[in-house]
Amino acid sequence: MNLNCDIVMDMVSLYNDGSVSGSSRKAIAEHLQKCPECRKFYKEYRAEMKRGFSSSGVLLSDEEQIYNAFAAKLNRRRMFFTAGLMLYSGFTIGVLTWLLLKQEKREAK
Repeated sequence: MNLNCDIVMDMVSLYNDGSVSGSSRKAIAEHLQKCPECRKFYKEYRAEMKRGFSSSGVLLSDEEQIYNAFAAKLNRRRMFFTAGLMLYSGFTIGVLTWLLLKQEKREAK
């Protein structure tokens, strides 16, 4: 698929959100590698999104930006808590299994 700059610039938001098909994603990525103008446009778009614009292009209020930052921090904490809990559970199950096998060996003798 050969895309021109106008099409790529129109699809940048969908590409950034991961909402394009696999073949479109590949074509846009190839175009961005070859075209410095579109690559610059895409980098500027991503920078705007990080500065607090919504995906519709509307500037978020301070409260919305604070909420989004808090939600992201909370999601990271949940992820680490879940990972820690899973590691702890796995370790506990491993130790209990080892103890049970050890006890079975004693009873078998």
